[in-house]
Amino acid sequence: MTSDPELLQGLKTQSEKAIYEVYTSFYPAVEKYILVNSGSAQDAEDIFQDTVMVLLNYIAKDGFTLTASIKTFVFAIARRLWLKQLRYRSKTETLLEIEV
Repeated sequence: MTSDPELLQGLKTQSEKAIYEVYTSFYPAVEKYILVNSGSAQDAEDIFQDTVMVLLNYIAKDGFTLTASIKTFVFAIARRLWLKQLRYRSKTETLLEIEV
């Protein structure tokens, strides 16, 4: 596994190797979290893809400084996105129940 500074530099240049390493290193933990928390394998794939996009956007910002490990940062993004998705689903289900 590449060190965090090397991986961060690779992500700044959107290196395919760095992005692949993010997927292979961090996806299993995110997938497990989502599956355990009312999600499906498809949900995990969608959330992780969104997570990588958010990660790349953060890294591209001027003055971005990573204060935690990349693994922690990736998991925090994925967790936030998943909780947001669960809140959205809950509101949608409530609206559907009201309409019925």
